[in-house]
Amino acid sequence: MTDPGDTFSAPQEISPVGVLAGLRVLIAEDTWHTATVTRQTVERAGGIVVGVASTLAEAERLAEAERLAATGCSCVVMDLNLNGQMGHELAGRLARQGMKVVVVSGYTRPVDLDPQIHAFLEKPSPADKLLQALAAPRLVP
Repeated sequence: MTDPGDTFSAPQEISPVGVLAGLRVLIAEDTWHTATVTRQTVERAGGIVVGVASTLAEAERLAEAERLAATGCSCVVMDLNLNGQMGHELAGRLARQGMKVVVVSGYTRPVDLDPQIHAFLEKPSPADKLLQALAAPRLVP
């Protein structure tokens, strides 16, 4: 049984090796277990986790470093509430900078969420939903 605070159930056969081949992903999640399962899900599907942030400041710092790197990440999996700080603004800014932002939250989709956010998943969510969101092409409204 999945803890209601967990984002994804443990990685399953739904995580075929290669579905995220080489995709560089930043994870912004303040719950250790959820961040670990998310990391395992991404890595088992062939993605490269470039960092795990548990605060907004850390997520912003890692995202900026990756943006400036020649091989910077192209995706961010982000909880909107990181240690009590809401990340709507950061998520929107990263999306407008061209990153594919997948928001994963225990809250319902906020009405003020930037329209360039690639996907919104409610916790708990099955791992295949995350993989589908990360693997799907980024559509800019």
